[in-house]
Amino acid sequence: FIITRTCAFITSRRALMGEKNKDRDASESRKRKSQKLEQKLEVPSAPQVRPFTVSIAIPGAIVFERKRSEHQLATVAGSIARALTLFRVDEVVVFNDKTDESRAGAAKLARIIQYLETPQYLRRALIPLHEDLRFAGQLPPLEAPHQPRADDWIRYREGAVVAPDDAPTATTSNSVDVGLSKAVRVKHRIPVGTRVTVKMGDDSSRSLEDSETYDLVSPAEPREVAGLYWGYSVRQANGLSDALRGGPYPGGYDFRIGVSEEGASPLSGADLSVPPIKHLLIAFGGAEGLHASVRKDAALPGAGTEGVFDLTLNALPARGSRSLLCEDSVLVSLSFLQPVLDAHLSKSM
Repeated sequence: FIITRTCAFITSRRALMGEKNKDRDASESRKRKSQKLEQKLEVPSAPQVRPFTVSIAIPGAIVFERKRSEHQLATVAGSIARALTLFRVDEVVVFNDKTDESRAGAAKLARIIQYLETPQYLRRALIPLHEDLRFAGQLPPLEAPHQPRADDWIRYREGAVVAPDDAPTATTSNSVDVGLSKAVRVKHRIPVGTRVTVKMGDDSSRSLEDSETYDLVSPAEPREVAGLYWGYSVRQANGLSDALRGGPYPGGYDFRIGVSEEGASPLSGADLSVPPIKHLLIAFGGAEGLHASVRKDAALPGAGTEGVFDLTLNALPARGSRSLLCEDSVLVSLSFLQPVLDAHLSKSM
């Protein structure tokens, strides 16, 4: 009898403890769900307006290095495009080595990277079908701010000028497809097929009235006024010298960084000394290194990188692989330099 009562007591106690454990687990589960919900509902802080631009230059020769297949090349281009977006790069320059093969490689790489940057709803109107894009549609989207969903109302939208329904053969139009339920009207007539940036306004409850007209703005305005990252432009250059000296900025690039195994290896990006910048350019080399691209370009002085760049950097000297692919170098170097860019952003506030 005593043994029976003891066993019953132990069984009852275990059952009671089990119920308490279940209650505690349920309470912790509800707490975790509540925390996750709070994280989802957390409103992000307003983006900071960045008063400078970041450009990178990469060699088209990486297309033919390591005998990559078409699918592998698309994956490489997707990795580079993803890094550009994550670190808010404004311009990518794809340069060749002034040979027919490297020109073809640069064109192929630039075409895929441009395809990925273009909002999905504009690709059919702006980008012709091409064999280089055979695998580009399988790559993950960049999901940048200028690539909104159809039901998102944001202050700016990228659009393509389209012919109006009542004049399908028109060569100019003030009707713009911005990825919403219908095209919007702008204040000026522009050649059909032109990519434009439309200022939509801040009111998310607005409806697309036929009488409403919208303003066209510079593609730089979302970054300069609203602090939004607005994608990257793509430029092809005939050699590294053209990549360094050309570009959309009247004064050129005021600070140029070369990423090379021969460069300095500071402990962190915060240890770098970079003066105030307006237009930063970061150049990368292929399998032979950046110095090979310098040596092959007769328009550049000397045989090394010293007289070409303001700073030569090796962001990953102690790596675990014998090789550092260009797509690896882009991601590592941009991550390494992020503290420098953050410091310049803080100083400008």
